[in-house]
Amino acid sequence: MKEATISADIINSTSFNKDDTVMLSQYLSDFFVLLKSRFCDSWGRVVRGDGMEIVVPNVKDLVRIAVVLKCYIKAFKVNFGFFNNIRGHRRIPNFGIRVVIGIGGLRINDQKLDLIDGEAIYNSGRMLSIISSRMRDTLIVVGEEGIGLVWLQPMLSLIDEIILHSTAKQCDIMVKRFLGLTETQIAQKVGITQSAVNTHLRRAGWHAISEAIDFYEGYFSK
Repeated sequence: MKEATISADIINSTSFNKDDTVMLSQYLSDFFVLLKSRFCDSWGRVVRGDGMEIVVPNVKDLVRIAVVLKCYIKAFKVNFGFFNNIRGHRRIPNFGIRVVIGIGGLRINDQKLDLIDGEAIYNSGRMLSIISSRMRDTLIVVGEEGIGLVWLQPMLSLIDEIILHSTAKQCDIMVKRFLGLTETQIAQKVGITQSAVNTHLRRAGWHAISEAIDFYEGYFSK
C-alpha cells in the first residue's frame, strides 16, 4: 500500500453568485499551495469547477489532509445571503463538501503532466460519482493493497460528526493548528488572544480529532 487519492466536490455550489464562484476557485487554488507547503509529496487539482482530486503518496498523511480539507472548505466565507424556501421562510442554502478516499496504489502519478491513473483514483472517483450529491460524510474505498485499513471508516465518521457542529471560525483556526502553528502564532495571524484561540479549539473538539489523527499516524510509525 503505497499511495492514496482524495476525490471531493462542493455541495450546492450552484447556489453561489458569480463573485462567490470566482472566490471559491481562487480559494481552492490557495488550498493546493497550502497543501504543497506542508506535504511536499502531495498535490492536487481542481476538476469540474467545484471538485478536487488530491494525490497522497504517503498514506500516513491521509487523515490529516482529509481533515484539513474539510475544515478549510467549511471556513470559506460565502456571501450568497438568504434564499426563500417553498413556505416563504428565510434560510441559508446547505453548503459543505463530499469527500471520498481511495486506497490501492497508483500506476501514474505525474504532477508535471497532470496525470493520475490507477486503482486509488478509480476507487475514489467512482464512488464520488454514485453517492448522494447532498452527502457530507467522508468515505473510504480500499482496494487489495489497502484492505487492512477498513477500520479507518468509523474514525472518519466520528471526525465528520465533530466538524459538522463546528463553526467556520473554529474550522479556520483548526486548519492552522493541524498544519502545525502554535496557539500563539494563530492568535497573531487571526488577531485574537491566545486564550480565545484555545477556547475556539476546545469548543470545536480539536483535541479529540488530534488524538485520532495521532493514533492513525502512529499506526504507520510502528
